[in-house]
Amino acid sequence: MHKFILIILSAFVFYLIGLAKTEIAVTNVLKTTDIQQYNRWIHTNRTEYPQPSPIWIKVELTKHGTKNNNYTDEYSISYYDAEGNLVSQEIIEGWILVTVIRSDGTFLYCSPKQPCYGEKIIVNESLDHHMYLTKRKATVKEKNGEIIFSTNNPIGPLGRLLYFRELIESLEILNAKGEVVNLINKAIALSCAGAGFMPWSFTYDGEYGVIQIGDDEMSHSVAVVLIDSVGNEIWRRNFSSGVKTHISDNSLLIAIAEKDKVNLYNRQGELLKIYYPFSPTNVTPTISLSPDGDHLAACSRDEICLYDNISGSLLWRNSLEEGWLPPKQIYLGPEDTYIAVAYLSSNLYLLSYEGDIIEKITLSEEVEEKEQFIPNIGLQKVKVAKSIPFCVFTQNEIHIRRVDDFTVYRIEEQ
Repeated sequence: MHKFILIILSAFVFYLIGLAKTEIAVTNVLKTTDIQQYNRWIHTNRTEYPQPSPIWIKVELTKHGTKNNNYTDEYSISYYDAEGNLVSQEIIEGWILVTVIRSDGTFLYCSPKQPCYGEKIIVNESLDHHMYLTKRKATVKEKNGEIIFSTNNPIGPLGRLLYFRELIESLEILNAKGEVVNLINKAIALSCAGAGFMPWSFTYDGEYGVIQIGDDEMSHSVAVVLIDSVGNEIWRRNFSSGVKTHISDNSLLIAIAEKDKVNLYNRQGELLKIYYPFSPTNVTPTISLSPDGDHLAACSRDEICLYDNISGSLLWRNSLEEGWLPPKQIYLGPEDTYIAVAYLSSNLYLLSYEGDIIEKITLSEEVEEKEQFIPNIGLQKVKVAKSIPFCVFTQNEIHIRRVDDFTVYRIEEQ
């Protein structure tokens, strides 16, 4: 009799736990085509970790260089304040490459397809249209259009707070003022695992970052280097092919994905764990660590899984309705919030930390089919958005910046 009562009570407890499971609601709280309205919404609805940045700079490639105009480009650059008011505007023309740096340290080369939004820009100018064969001038400008620094050599962004200059088999590291602070030796160039993926990952405060460099021109091998805020090399690990990396926001863990496995290191460079999330393929999975480093998500073309980094156990695996391409972005919010997966096909999946799909959001209605070579399979038709929106993820909001509108979703527990 006592045993029977115990069984009944246990079943009732599990029932209550099921009822108490956190439900998450996704609500569209803003949709606008007006920069001023978007900036003012951000100003009055500040959130924590990290704060979404307003639109400071808009860059449009208004005329693309052709043989008839001697390959010169024309850019329109608009500068806004925190309230979304247009502060100034300039037109620049010539043999120019404009790089737009976003609030999270990622960047875009401006193209004719869509305007780019960010908080800083690098204007690389050349004496002729052979951008890498002649002397160039680089100018870094901030939110209000003021020049931060200029240099007589081409540079590129390295996260939010650093810049780099490619030398012969080395990378020169510059700080936010343009001062040379370090040199990374045996570096052919920055390297990444595919178009659209950043060749680095930095903590939000910029104290630590991992960068991917080509370290051997003949073998095409790749090195992953952990650096600090002034470019000091802490350690490096070598790999035979393209990888994807991520560093937890507390800088304690670094994940490096190869085509058949994911390696987990600590800040001292010790290999802690090796995960084998998917069957071996020629496509490197996209990965992300939670801010505290306790969890790691790995995502393939149509599947996502979550690991507990403390125990090393696989928590769950779920299928996603996608095709041949791995996702462009994965975001893990703090535990008990949500996981986001954004694909090039323009679908955004929101999942709970238990692996349940909460919502599927279409990021762009303009999707086209392209033929793309898939390793071990051959040419396949894949669906790709004509213009890939930029998603900014915070603890309880998703900001989607498209070509012609800005949308914000609020994620809340019910």
